Amino acid sequence: QRRAALVMVHSDKAPMLPHLKLTCTRPLLSYCGSCWAHILVLIIFVALFLSLGDDFLPFTADAPLYLRGDTAKKREDAIAAGMLQADVVPVSSEYNLQQSVHFATLELLYVPKDGSSDALGMAHLRTIQAIETSIMAKAGFDRYCLKQYQNWELSNTSVAHISELNKRADVRSCAPAASLLTNSVADVNILPPGLLNAAGQLDEEFKKAKVMGYSQAVIGRDPAAAVYQFTDSAFGNGNTVSRALRSEFRFALPLKGFDNARKDKAKQRAELTAWMAETYTAELLDASTSDLNVWFSGSIKESGEDILVGEYIMSVLTTDASLALLSFLFVWQYLSWMNGSWFLGTMGMAQILLCFPPAYMIYFGVFQQKYFGIFNVLSIFMILGIGADDIFVIVDTYNQSYTAGPEVAGSMWTRMSWTWSRASRAMMVTSMTTMASFLANASSSFPAISTFGIFAAMLVFVNYMSVISFYPTVIAVHETYFKEKKFCFGIPQVVKDKMFKSKEPAEVKEPADAEAAGSQANLDGLSAVEIWFHGTFSSFLIRFKWVIAILFACLLAIMVAFAARLEPDPDPPAMFAKGHNFVEFSPTKAAHFARGPSVYALKQRIVSGINPADPIDRSGTNPTNGTDIGTVNWDPDSDFRKSADCFLRFCGEVEKQSDRLATGGGAQFQAKCWMREFKAYLATQGIPWSPQNKTMWQHMPAWVNTPGTYAKWKPYIHAEDTGGNLPTLRFHMLEVLLVKEVRIPYAEGIELFYEWEAWVAEQLATPECANVKDEAALMQIPTRTSFFFLQEKLVSEAFTSIGISLALAFVILTFATGNIIVTGLSVFTIGAIVCCVIAFAVFNGWKLGILESVNFVLVPGMSVDFVAHLAEAYVHSPKATREDKVRDMLGHVGISVLSGAFSTLGACFFLFFATIIFFVKFGAFIFATIAFSLVWALLGFSTLLIFLGPVGNTGYIYACLPSRTKVQPALESEASKPAAEAEAATAAQPEAQGATEGKQPAQVWAD
Repeated sequence: QRRAALVMVHSDKAPMLPHLKLTCTRPLLSYCGSCWAHILVLIIFVALFLSLGDDFLPFTADAPLYLRGDTAKKREDAIAAGMLQADVVPVSSEYNLQQSVHFATLELLYVPKDGSSDALGMAHLRTIQAIETSIMAKAGFDRYCLKQYQNWELSNTSVAHISELNKRADVRSCAPAASLLTNSVADVNILPPGLLNAAGQLDEEFKKAKVMGYSQAVIGRDPAAAVYQFTDSAFGNGNTVSRALRSEFRFALPLKGFDNARKDKAKQRAELTAWMAETYTAELLDASTSDLNVWFSGSIKESGEDILVGEYIMSVLTTDASLALLSFLFVWQYLSWMNGSWFLGTMGMAQILLCFPPAYMIYFGVFQQKYFGIFNVLSIFMILGIGADDIFVIVDTYNQSYTAGPEVAGSMWTRMSWTWSRASRAMMVTSMTTMASFLANASSSFPAISTFGIFAAMLVFVNYMSVISFYPTVIAVHETYFKEKKFCFGIPQVVKDKMFKSKEPAEVKEPADAEAAGSQANLDGLSAVEIWFHGTFSSFLIRFKWVIAILFACLLAIMVAFAARLEPDPDPPAMFAKGHNFVEFSPTKAAHFARGPSVYALKQRIVSGINPADPIDRSGTNPTNGTDIGTVNWDPDSDFRKSADCFLRFCGEVEKQSDRLATGGGAQFQAKCWMREFKAYLATQGIPWSPQNKTMWQHMPAWVNTPGTYAKWKPYIHAEDTGGNLPTLRFHMLEVLLVKEVRIPYAEGIELFYEWEAWVAEQLATPECANVKDEAALMQIPTRTSFFFLQEKLVSEAFTSIGISLALAFVILTFATGNIIVTGLSVFTIGAIVCCVIAFAVFNGWKLGILESVNFVLVPGMSVDFVAHLAEAYVHSPKATREDKVRDMLGHVGISVLSGAFSTLGACFFLFFATIIFFVKFGAFIFATIAFSLVWALLGFSTLLIFLGPVGNTGYIYACLPSRTKVQPALESEASKPAAEAEAATAAQPEAQGATEGKQPAQVWAD
């Protein structure tokens, strides 16, 4: 009875699965039905896209990587929302004149490549002149450039006068470039003559005289000496050499067809941005010469945002996404070659690609996600490898069914049933563990990461359901109609003979070592690669197991040591590699043109008028849309008249040197305090400072309308038109530079935030702030503070998610294999792979940033596949010893692991040629993950099993269940009994089943 039970559990006899009967008896009908099911889903997907458009598939290049619930982020967004809402323009403004409001700047930097030559050399100046002339000669330049107006044209601000001027082209012209050649900016009165002579030409002697004159000025210390805007920070005070030069071209609103700069501002911005990007980006990217680097930026005047970057990203994103086509072609060719059939390869790729529509509909409909960005695009490369791996598993298993004995190989139905039972179980284990790893991302606080995790998990789920339902019909059709085709649907026969055809038994060499004696049995029908894994490779592992174990122990120790050196990245994620214009512009400008405090210095803002306890209302907003930030909550108890003295106190206190607050003191660190300047204005008018007196504040409009005042203080005073005679002051703030820079460690930045928080509370307790209610307290927020909190969250989430992924993998593998020892060795191997990938990042000089965090979490999911395949094959091997189990394991699934690895490596290889660094890094991480996984799975994990792999009942969780009968897996000696004895055992199966019903948990796991 015991022997009959063992044969029943471990026999290769396949169950006759009813759902596969139609597939095997009517393959073409089943195949067509499965195809139409996939096509129907595709038709529904296309219909939804055509009817809903961007509401259904809103692709964007923006990655929502922020913490919307973070206090610092709330305050930053509240200020941004407040600026949009409270953006009133003075009544007596001149800004309705066409193209009179400076909106955007095209800035160029010219740096000799040798780093030591003078940028003022005639050869460099002629190159610069040619570039500047070309910029101003572009079609459309006159339509978008900043216009120059005469004083009499600006003095009359009536609507009729402005309308008349906007109709005339003879009263305005484009302002020349702000350049050392022409020396023209908005206020030409402060500029000395340029380097062009009276004829408008470059002349060596004329240039020398001008440069000598410029160098005698106190360049960089006197704003009136405007040459400092165009030369490097070392120029002047007798130094006539400038290692770099810069120039600016200014563009303005309102554009033709618009009444003013504020009306339809988004539409005007889009038009100007599109023209600048189309006209200048490609040309300026190639503007550098053999001896002169040219860097450029197109920025918004008020915010400093580079508007050319977004347009450029969208343009190269299309090119980079086309790399998926190369990956597709590679995987298609590889699938066809390895499976020996173009039909199998083509249908495999179709099945993988058709996973996207249903996966996205589940993502959109069930999970209610409406974001599809760069990270989601990267899943294309990921699913190509995972999908190909599943196809290799099911095809290789089907090929092995021919060698599983006559009861399996007798008919297509038995072969397909045996294949489906084994392959679906193996793929379910790997799919569940991969899904669990991706779903660990779903709990992320970052919308871009959580949405990617959900979408990737749905891709894996749909791919699994498709490969177990659709691909059996593909195999059946291939077996019935195309298997013998040599060229149309099959690989040329000569290739099949060399790579895929089984070796004859006589060709199989007997292994030299005794450990492999007798292991060549039942090798008929196996491919050359499978025989190599079963024989040569397994013998190598067994013979040199101690050497391999020592080498891997040393490797792991080294990798752990390097992985421990990983540190957070203080910089935001870069979109492009070093050396690219959009990466090099800012540091080049800071290195050559910075004067005074560092351009990377943090800025502290003290804000009054916004509710500090609840600064923004995000109800009804889309968390994946970075521009949908919500509505600012004004402070109902704020009264700028009562808090004026308190605000002035803050203006003075923040200018004092303090290590605690990182304030510098001195002239370079003076606060930008509008109220102090307004107080000085009142003094010039003989008006006493009396904040409680409403009459005093009635002079504020006159002060705002004094020349230059509005433009200077607009970023700090924000009023809203509420229908009264005068705008309502909503919020205002002061700003001061700090001595610390934005690249400080995140822990130091967070500590600085809380120091300021405590300091503000201390200041509010002073007599000057007695009139300020606690609920109307001033709000502080240093720039970039939200990024400090983001970095802290990234670090904690990255390692927490890895831990969750490993824990879920442990649970899934435990129930899948039924053996706690195999599961423990598997999770240990996966953990070792994670350490190796982290060490790989350290080797490359990468730090823990946003992209690295995403990839680290993916490592367990991507690396578990190979280990899970091997683990599942080990526990279901009927062999008696560890060595024979490992040999059997590698012989059965080694080729699937190898094929799956090469397909994924090939799919992600093309990402190395991308322009966007996100894609390059993603490809590098996946490539490294698969490479380490392959090495650790075939060498490291197999060696661990040779030493520690369980045999018999050891480690099986069913051995701990109550009311059990311990059953050892069938031994090799029993499995090789004569056929007559095996038949007798088979005949005893019904009796054994009745005797062991409810007492054989091992049978559940084996089945």
